[in-house]
Amino acid sequence: MYPITHMTIAVGGVWIGERLWRRLRRLAGRPSLSPEVAEQPSNARLDYRLVALGALIPDLIDKPLKLFVLPSLPDGHTYGHTLLLPAILIATGLLWARAGDARLLALGLGCLTHPLVDPVVVYPRTLFWPLFGAEFPVATGIPGWYLRLADVVLVGFAIAIWQRDWFSGIRRGLLRHGTLDRSARLTP
Repeated sequence: MYPITHMTIAVGGVWIGERLWRRLRRLAGRPSLSPEVAEQPSNARLDYRLVALGALIPDLIDKPLKLFVLPSLPDGHTYGHTLLLPAILIATGLLWARAGDARLLALGLGCLTHPLVDPVVVYPRTLFWPLFGAEFPVATGIPGWYLRLADVVLVGFAIAIWQRDWFSGIRRGLLRHGTLDRSARLTP
Protein backbone atom coordinates (compact mmCIF):
# COMPACT_ATOMS: atom_id res chain seq x y z
CA MET A 1 0.00 0.00 0.00
CA TYR A 2 1.47 3.32 -1.14
CA PRO A 3 -1.09 5.79 0.17
CA ILE A 4 0.57 9.03 -0.93
CA THR A 5 0.98 7.75 -4.47
CA HIS A 6 -2.60 6.46 -4.62
CA MET A 7 -4.06 9.68 -3.23
CA THR A 8 -1.95 11.96 -5.44
CA ILE A 9 -2.78 10.07 -8.64
CA ALA A 10 -6.46 10.01 -7.66
CA VAL A 11 -6.78 13.69 -6.82
CA GLY A 12 -4.74 14.79 -9.84
CA GLY A 13 -6.50 12.46 -12.26
CA VAL A 14 -9.98 13.31 -11.06
CA TRP A 15 -9.18 17.04 -11.04
CA ILE A 16 -8.03 16.85 -14.68
CA GLY A 17 -11.06 14.73 -15.58
CA GLU A 18 -13.45 17.15 -13.91
CA ARG A 19 -11.92 20.12 -15.74
CA LEU A 20 -12.14 18.31 -19.09
CA TRP A 21 -15.75 17.31 -18.41
CA ARG A 22 -16.77 20.87 -17.58
CA ARG A 23 -14.97 22.25 -20.64
CA LEU A 24 -16.60 19.70 -22.97
CA ARG A 25 -20.03 20.49 -21.52
CA ARG A 26 -19.40 24.21 -21.98
CA LEU A 27 -18.29 23.69 -25.60
CA ALA A 28 -21.43 21.66 -26.24
CA GLY A 29 -23.52 24.55 -24.88
CA ARG A 30 -24.71 22.60 -21.86
CA PRO A 31 -24.33 23.71 -18.26
CA SER A 32 -21.86 21.67 -16.24
CA LEU A 33 -24.39 21.42 -13.40
CA SER A 34 -28.16 21.15 -13.51
CA PRO A 35 -30.01 24.14 -12.00
CA GLU A 36 -31.05 22.06 -8.99
CA VAL A 37 -27.48 20.95 -8.34
CA ALA A 38 -26.07 24.44 -8.95
CA GLU A 39 -28.16 25.71 -6.03
CA GLN A 40 -26.32 23.32 -3.70
CA PRO A 41 -22.64 24.04 -4.41
CA SER A 42 -21.28 22.40 -1.26
CA ASN A 43 -22.60 18.96 -2.19
CA ALA A 44 -22.62 19.32 -5.98
CA ARG A 45 -18.87 19.74 -6.32
CA LEU A 46 -16.51 16.84 -5.90
CA ASP A 47 -14.92 16.70 -2.48
CA TYR A 48 -11.26 15.90 -3.15
CA ARG A 49 -10.82 14.68 0.40
CA LEU A 50 -13.27 11.91 -0.48
CA VAL A 51 -11.47 11.27 -3.77
CA ALA A 52 -8.24 10.73 -1.80
CA LEU A 53 -10.05 8.42 0.63
CA GLY A 54 -11.63 6.54 -2.27
CA ALA A 55 -8.16 5.83 -3.66
CA LEU A 56 -7.40 3.86 -0.49
CA ILE A 57 -10.62 1.80 -0.42
CA PRO A 58 -9.30 -1.22 -2.38
CA ASP A 59 -6.41 -1.67 0.06
CA LEU A 60 -8.67 -1.02 3.05
CA ILE A 61 -10.86 -3.89 1.85
CA ASP A 62 -8.33 -6.41 0.54
CA LYS A 63 -5.45 -6.19 3.01
CA PRO A 64 -7.53 -6.95 6.14
CA LEU A 65 -9.50 -9.54 4.16
CA LYS A 66 -6.27 -11.41 3.35
CA LEU A 67 -4.77 -11.02 6.83
CA PHE A 68 -7.76 -11.76 9.04
CA VAL A 69 -10.64 -13.33 7.12
CA LEU A 70 -9.40 -15.31 4.11
CA PRO A 71 -5.67 -16.06 4.47
CA SER A 72 -5.98 -18.53 1.57
CA LEU A 73 -6.29 -15.67 -0.93
CA PRO A 74 -3.25 -15.42 -3.25
CA ASP A 75 -2.37 -11.89 -2.11
CA GLY A 76 -3.89 -8.58 -1.03
CA HIS A 77 -5.07 -7.69 -4.53
CA THR A 78 -8.46 -9.33 -4.88
CA TYR A 79 -12.07 -8.15 -4.58
CA GLY A 80 -11.38 -4.49 -3.84
CA HIS A 81 -8.93 -4.26 -6.74
CA THR A 82 -11.49 -5.25 -9.37
CA LEU A 83 -13.28 -2.76 -11.59
CA LEU A 84 -16.56 -4.06 -10.21
CA LEU A 85 -16.18 -2.10 -6.96
CA PRO A 86 -15.62 1.35 -8.54
CA ALA A 87 -18.31 0.60 -11.16
CA ILE A 88 -20.86 0.04 -8.40
CA LEU A 89 -19.73 3.13 -6.47
CA ILE A 90 -19.71 5.34 -9.58
CA ALA A 91 -23.10 4.12 -10.86
CA THR A 92 -24.69 4.71 -7.46
CA GLY A 93 -22.77 7.97 -7.09
CA LEU A 94 -24.10 9.26 -10.42
CA LEU A 95 -27.64 8.65 -9.22
CA TRP A 96 -26.93 10.52 -6.00
CA ALA A 97 -25.14 13.31 -7.90
CA ARG A 98 -28.26 13.92 -9.97
CA ALA A 99 -29.99 14.63 -6.66
CA GLY A 100 -27.23 17.06 -5.68
CA ASP A 101 -24.91 14.87 -3.60
CA ALA A 102 -21.59 13.94 -5.26
CA ARG A 103 -19.91 12.36 -2.22
CA LEU A 104 -20.32 8.73 -3.30
CA LEU A 105 -19.25 9.66 -6.84
CA ALA A 106 -16.04 11.17 -5.42
CA LEU A 107 -15.31 7.94 -3.53
CA GLY A 108 -15.95 5.86 -6.65
CA LEU A 109 -13.73 8.00 -8.89
CA GLY A 110 -10.90 7.80 -6.36
CA CYS A 111 -11.36 4.03 -6.16
CA LEU A 112 -11.22 3.79 -9.98
CA THR A 113 -7.72 5.30 -10.05
CA HIS A 114 -6.29 2.77 -7.60
CA PRO A 115 -5.34 0.09 -10.17
CA LEU A 116 -3.18 2.63 -12.05
CA VAL A 117 -0.61 2.39 -9.27
CA ASP A 118 -0.98 -1.28 -8.36
CA PRO A 119 0.38 -4.27 -10.26
CA VAL A 120 -3.17 -5.52 -10.91
CA VAL A 121 -3.31 -3.22 -13.91
CA VAL A 122 -1.51 -5.95 -15.89
CA TYR A 123 -3.86 -8.73 -14.68
CA PRO A 124 -7.16 -8.73 -16.58
CA ARG A 125 -8.41 -11.66 -14.46
CA THR A 126 -8.27 -9.43 -11.39
CA LEU A 127 -9.43 -6.20 -13.03
CA PHE A 128 -12.39 -7.75 -14.80
CA TRP A 129 -13.29 -10.27 -12.10
CA PRO A 130 -15.54 -12.34 -12.32
CA LEU A 131 -15.71 -12.21 -16.16
CA PHE A 132 -12.57 -14.36 -16.63
CA GLY A 133 -13.20 -16.75 -13.76
CA ALA A 134 -13.50 -16.64 -10.00
CA GLU A 135 -9.78 -17.23 -9.25
CA PHE A 136 -7.37 -14.38 -8.60
CA PRO A 137 -3.76 -14.52 -9.88
CA VAL A 138 -0.86 -13.50 -7.67
CA ALA A 139 -0.18 -9.86 -8.54
CA THR A 140 3.46 -9.02 -9.16
CA GLY A 141 5.03 -6.74 -11.68
CA ILE A 142 5.68 -3.21 -10.43
CA PRO A 143 8.85 -3.28 -8.30
CA GLY A 144 8.32 -2.03 -4.77
CA TRP A 145 11.39 0.22 -4.83
CA TYR A 146 9.89 2.15 -7.75
CA LEU A 147 6.71 2.95 -5.84
CA ARG A 148 8.62 3.83 -2.67
CA LEU A 149 10.76 6.24 -4.70
CA ALA A 150 7.58 7.70 -6.22
CA ASP A 151 6.17 8.18 -2.70
CA VAL A 152 9.31 10.01 -1.56
CA VAL A 153 9.26 12.31 -4.61
CA LEU A 154 5.53 13.01 -4.27
CA VAL A 155 5.79 13.72 -0.54
CA GLY A 156 8.68 16.12 -1.13
CA PHE A 157 6.79 17.85 -3.94
CA ALA A 158 3.59 18.05 -1.86
CA ILE A 159 5.43 19.56 1.12
CA ALA A 160 7.15 22.12 -1.10
CA ILE A 161 3.87 23.24 -2.67
CA TRP A 162 1.81 23.01 0.54
CA GLN A 163 4.04 25.60 2.23
CA ARG A 164 3.94 28.20 -0.57
CA ASP A 165 2.06 31.44 0.10
CA TRP A 166 0.27 31.33 -3.26
CA PHE A 167 -1.18 27.93 -2.29
CA SER A 168 -2.76 29.17 0.96
CA GLY A 169 -6.24 29.80 -0.53
CA ILE A 170 -6.27 26.41 -2.25
CA ARG A 171 -5.04 24.76 0.96
CA ARG A 172 -7.83 26.39 2.99
CA GLY A 173 -10.45 25.35 0.41
CA LEU A 174 -9.19 21.78 0.39
CA LEU A 175 -9.11 21.43 4.17
CA ARG A 176 -12.42 23.19 4.83
CA HIS A 177 -14.54 22.19 1.85
CA GLY A 178 -12.60 19.60 -0.17
CA THR A 179 -12.35 21.89 -3.22
CA LEU A 180 -9.37 22.68 -5.40
CA ASP A 181 -10.63 26.01 -6.65
CA ARG A 182 -7.96 27.97 -8.51
CA SER A 183 -9.65 31.28 -7.71
CA ALA A 184 -9.31 30.55 -3.98
CA ARG A 185 -5.58 31.26 -4.14
CA LEU A 186 -6.32 34.96 -4.67
CA THR A 187 -7.99 35.31 -1.28
CA PRO A 188 -5.85 36.49 1.64
